[in-house]
Amino acid sequence: MIPISLIKFQSLIDIAINKLPCKSQKLVSELKITINDIATDNDLVGTGVIDSMQLLGIFEKLPRERSLGYESELPKKITLFKEPIVNISNTEEEIIENIKLTLLSEISD
Repeated sequence: MIPISLIKFQSLIDIAINKLPCKSQKLVSELKITINDIATDNDLVGTGVIDSMQLLGIFEKLPRERSLGYESELPKKITLFKEPIVNISNTEEEIIENIKLTLLSEISD
């Protein structure tokens, strides 16, 4: 695993966002992006993932049926899990690509 500081990881996220297609960049720019080291047990609930080192990111929003018509005003965020992303990457370029793929996966759901 490549040792990456939180500040460096954030800069790699910025690079990954800039490599997204324009439409995806716009969608991501409307979201809050947070970073956690690994997923908690609560993060894993409902994902079908058992091992926290296998969850790279999660998109959190209130389901439309529970939003009472306020979904556009409610915060939406993607949490990226640093350790699993870095763990599956051999280079900084792979980290960027894995961040990019994770963001695309989360906004496509």
